Amino acid sequence: MQRFIHSFVLLSFLFATTFGNVVRAGDIDWSPENRPPIRSLIQKCHTLLAPKEAKANDSVGVIISGNTPEEFAEGLDKVLTEKGPAAILGGKFFVTGIAMGKEKETRTAFEAALKERDLLRDGTSVTVLSFPTRNVKQLMLETAGAILDRFRYFFPSFARDYQAPLAAEVSSGIGSGIAVEIPNIVFLYSALPALDANLVVGVHAAVLVAYSVYAKFMLNWLLRPGSNAVEQFLKNASLSLPFIINYSVFGRFSEIVKYYSEHGWAATASQFPTELANFSTTQGLTLFLQVMFYNIVITNGVGGWQNKQSGTEDSEQVRTLSNYIKVPILALDAIALAMAGGNGTPLWSMGPFDVNTGHLVLAGLTLLGSIFYFKPEVLNPTLRWYRAFLGWVNYLRGKPNTPAPPAK
Repeated sequence: MQRFIHSFVLLSFLFATTFGNVVRAGDIDWSPENRPPIRSLIQKCHTLLAPKEAKANDSVGVIISGNTPEEFAEGLDKVLTEKGPAAILGGKFFVTGIAMGKEKETRTAFEAALKERDLLRDGTSVTVLSFPTRNVKQLMLETAGAILDRFRYFFPSFARDYQAPLAAEVSSGIGSGIAVEIPNIVFLYSALPALDANLVVGVHAAVLVAYSVYAKFMLNWLLRPGSNAVEQFLKNASLSLPFIINYSVFGRFSEIVKYYSEHGWAATASQFPTELANFSTTQGLTLFLQVMFYNIVITNGVGGWQNKQSGTEDSEQVRTLSNYIKVPILALDAIALAMAGGNGTPLWSMGPFDVNTGHLVLAGLTLLGSIFYFKPEVLNPTLRWYRAFLGWVNYLRGKPNTPAPPAK
């Protein structure tokens, strides 16, 4: 029985000094030969004192308490009772087991306990030895999880972004798209072979119809709260890429077919890496300018103004109106994009990039259209004009009792 009691006492002591958070003042061991190395206990919850004695030896110390202010205060009172102030003054206290980021808070609390007992003098100091309490493996898992969440948040979501298309919104989108394409079609048929022009116009029309039907869905995705600038740029790039490829590939379809008929599939396929690299360098500037134009003028400018409308009436009417607002802007953009895709007049070279008149027009449109980004309220009068127009339409249709709402 006596042997069991000795073993239990020994185990209790080891647990309290090595693994526990509490070391009672009564357990203080002042023997110089038993003082543990201070910095080996950084991850343990102790307060150690390197007494001044002949000189302070801050390599080893006396464990006087746990690492909370309450335990420290209790330890100080015990030392003062048994040893007096001389055992403390001029010494260095080291607090271990503190989480990184809590150093200042801990040091302030411990210094307050010393000051309260008139012990924060004669060189007495408090040093907090902190360490990262979060496990590195856990941090890596959390980081990977955060990246995965961000990756998933980037993509369109039916639950987060989808809104059912409005009939007026779709019809105005398709109608405005046709209006936009008229000058573009004229330009394409004057600059490209008939086959190439037919393909470009057909593909362009198909993409625009899809974009018109799901316009609000895409706008909500582009302007989703919490998206940073890089994510928004990549989103706009993904929507602009079909147009760039259309003009750059189908706009040269006759050349590709001719090369294939003369050299065969193997030779044509072998040119794909070269053409892809050439596309990246020659059309990289076009893609960048087109993305910037859409991001600043269309998405954050007109689209941002649309998404800020409140109230049932405003939020619905502006979905149709915004399509009409974009007609003249996108008409100019379509021509500039076709020019920048290789049909514009070459001006100069910037390393691998060939700058033509289309690039200048794209840059100019972005600069002029940025007013919608910085001052979207300039579009507010268009809603009043649209309502007035609806009033006239109702009147002409024989519905004088359903005028447009009064202007705000």
